[in-house]
Amino acid sequence: MIVDTTAAALCDRVDGVIVSMIRSSTLLVPDDLSQVLSDHVRKVGFNDGAVFLVDHEQLVLTPLPGPDLDVGPQEVDGTLAGRAFQTERPVTVADNGAGAAMWLPILDGAERVGVLFLRVPDISDELVARCADLAGFLGELIVSKSQYGDALLRARRLREMTLAAELRWGMLPPLTFTGEHVGIACVLEPAYEVAGDAFDYAVNSGVLHLGIFDAMGHGLEASRMASLTVAAYRWARRRHLDLPETFRAMDEALSGEFGEERFVTAQFGTLDPARGTLRWVNAGHPAPLLLRQDRVASELRSAPALPIGLGDPDVPVTETALEPGDRLLFFTDGVVEARSPGGERFGQQRLLELTRRALSDHQTLAETVRRLVRSVQSHRYGPLDDDATILLVEWHPA
Repeated sequence: MIVDTTAAALCDRVDGVIVSMIRSSTLLVPDDLSQVLSDHVRKVGFNDGAVFLVDHEQLVLTPLPGPDLDVGPQEVDGTLAGRAFQTERPVTVADNGAGAAMWLPILDGAERVGVLFLRVPDISDELVARCADLAGFLGELIVSKSQYGDALLRARRLREMTLAAELRWGMLPPLTFTGEHVGIACVLEPAYEVAGDAFDYAVNSGVLHLGIFDAMGHGLEASRMASLTVAAYRWARRRHLDLPETFRAMDEALSGEFGEERFVTAQFGTLDPARGTLRWVNAGHPAPLLLRQDRVASELRSAPALPIGLGDPDVPVTETALEPGDRLLFFTDGVVEARSPGGERFGQQRLLELTRRALSDHQTLAETVRRLVRSVQSHRYGPLDDDATILLVEWHPA
């Protein structure tokens, strides 16, 4: 039987691939995902198909084990696969005179998971669009199946992860979220050794709740302190406690478990997207930056509270009015304190300039924070001595 492999015919079959994979996904184990995908697309006339997942440092896209593939790991910087990942747009290229190859971003909502690689005997804009739908389905499937086995998680690790980092990553929400009126993107380093830094966010009744935390010390104890603080933050948030009450809930939990000599610095608050009102508490963190019209407008000054765990009886709440399109850059001190081999601090001024450049290039929020933390690592010219976390928020009312 001769299979029609024109682009028009392939377009008609992509939806069938999605439906067939949905039906087979009930019994699908994580280890078999890539092979099942390859089998499905080859049956309908594609030459090949494979999933590449990004590692925790967002440096390399690694193919899942499965089909025989003559394409190996792809760097995020400087490759076609990396361009699709960075821009969140499909990239196509002629495939040695035998059709074309496609690299399509795999997203779970706004979270960048990796890229889908497809070889096709013929190509059209409509086929690329249909295959982008397939990549979107795979994003949801990969995230859901990651809960049932370790194959997909192991594929994202280029080296061993410390126990402290294992605990840290297990408590984190997705790195990226985009809603109708707000967007958020986060990044943590060193990805495989991170311990005391953490972030959290949630959207409840349209209001964005966010927090960034930095536990004192290093290693497993710092990770345990950060985990308890985040858990107490979520516990208070889900009980509808206000910001001072939320602070006290975290403070009591931390001091009760670790004593009165351990602490966690933090910034946490709420953003009302209907009004553009940010209400927040600063408990010992560097002042966040307000970014307006692709430039740094100012630091967000506030009356500080003591770090969490030190029993501050007075918790001041600061209120800031935003303008449409404003972005807020929160960061831990490991970003600005990173030192070059010669001892030069990365510093706030350098962070300001690099942020301005990234925004003027009109990168996505996720790509902006990825490039910022890469700049910190390049300045350090090696592993970071301290955890470094960046959280970028954008308010974009209708």
